[in-house]
Parts: sequence; structure tokens; C-alpha cells
Amino acid sequence: MTPKKKTSKGKPKGKAAPQLTQKQRIEVAVKICDLYALGEETIESICNSFEVPYRTFHSWATPDGAGYVEEIEELYKTSKDKSDKVYMDRLKTKCRTALEKLVDGYVTEERHQEIDIVVQKDELGNPVIGDDGKPVMVQIPKKARIVKKEVGPNVPATIWGSKNADKEYFKDRYDVDVGGDAVTGLFEYYRNKGKQLRGEEKMKK
Repeated sequence: MTPKKKTSKGKPKGKAAPQLTQKQRIEVAVKICDLYALGEETIESICNSFEVPYRTFHSWATPDGAGYVEEIEELYKTSKDKSDKVYMDRLKTKCRTALEKLVDGYVTEERHQEIDIVVQKDELGNPVIGDDGKPVMVQIPKKARIVKKEVGPNVPATIWGSKNADKEYFKDRYDVDVGGDAVTGLFEYYRNKGKQLRGEEKMKK
């Protein structure tokens, strides 16, 4: 029996990975990108499921990369945009739900475990006495109680949400737009008022 050739490290030399043709690379890339566009898995995990290292797939979609194909580059870009959109839509939904929960208030349930401390007894029902001459005490858990706790609306979250929902209505300051006639009238008022005050001071002198 002829022994298998070994590498310098003493391990059997395996077969080299088969080289895919351009058509085969595109076929695999289409399947990878279709799954990636769903936004449910990472590109790395999808590549692994097809037994294609992510670095290899990345080189297919990168100019000057080994095995680069322009069609795969476009497939990857398109699928990434779709995946990002799915992720952002899902994140927006979760953020809205969380914000509504904070604005409306919510009810939480807390589990309270109560414990009884009793004297340990032997098989005959007699108290077990410890080395110190005192009865041995043991903890026996009782049935857990579920306590509901009502949490009121979160004020900072309410303010933030209202300002983003209607910026014009829920703003901290109001801009007053004064027309030219109003400005002229206000200026004349204070000028006449100044003249009146100066005239009163002269009369006093």
C-alpha cells in the first residue's frame, strides 16, 4: 500500500479546491445574493452555507480581485441595498413600538420567590440538632408570587416623540414674524416716548 504524501507539517496533503468557471461563479453568486437580499442572514453565514469562503466571494465582487466578475459585483451591491433596507424597516418598526410603549406606559410582571425557614427534621419527624446543640434550620421555597407593576408614561420619551411627530406644534420656541409697518410703528413709539421723557426732565429743571 502506497502511503499518502505528507506536507512539511506531517499532515496528509488534501485535494485542491476545484476552480469554478465564470458561469458557475455567477450561478452561486445569484443564490447567495438572493438570500442576502432577504435581510435575515449575514453574507458570511450565507457564503458558508454554500461552502464558499466569504473572502473568495468578496474577491469575485471586487475589481482586481481573483475571479472578479462585473455581474457579481452588481448582484452584490443590489442585494446589499435590499438587505440594508429590510434591516432599517425592521429597526424602525421596533423603535416605533418601543417608543409607543414608553409614551403610553406599560405593565410589567415581577416574580417574587418567598422562602420559609423551618427546623429540619429526620425521618421520624424529630428535629435535627447541629454540632452547636441548636436545631438545624433549612429554607423551603414557597409558591412564587407574580406581582404586576404599572409603569407610567416616560416624560423625556413623550417630549422627544411629540417633537418628531409634529415639529411645528411641539417646539420649544416660537418665531414671531413682524412686518415692516409693525417695525416702523414700534420704532416711532419708542422715539416719541423718549422725547416725552426728555421733555419732562427739562420741565423739572
